Amino acid sequence: MPKYYTSEEVAFHNAQEDCWVSIFDKVYDITSLIAENRGILATPLIEAAGQSISHWFNEKTGDVRVYMDPERNIYMPYTPNGRFIHVPPPDPLDNTPAIDTPWWKDKKYIIGSVRMIYDIII
Repeated sequence: MPKYYTSEEVAFHNAQEDCWVSIFDKVYDITSLIAENRGILATPLIEAAGQSISHWFNEKTGDVRVYMDPERNIYMPYTPNGRFIHVPPPDPLDNTPAIDTPWWKDKKYIIGSVRMIYDIII
């Protein structure tokens, strides 16, 4: 049976040592990812801890949003809060090894779903 969390419960996990985010109503516990990848690429995720980062992703593909770089005429990851863990580097010639499964597609980080709570006024 899936575990459900309210957005308030997700918001409680808003620190580097206890880092949850939600993407399209899935809740991710990325605390271990942050611990294993300390550094500048963890910063945008730590700053977004406890929040939805759905706007960073394309709902149809499940990947990071992209934009067309007008100078180089290539698609680039759209990361207005800064590049984060498992996002490819902006330079196509960079030798950083590719990741088979980025964390946002790795089911080991998904711990549940966001349950929407509605107030009904009678």
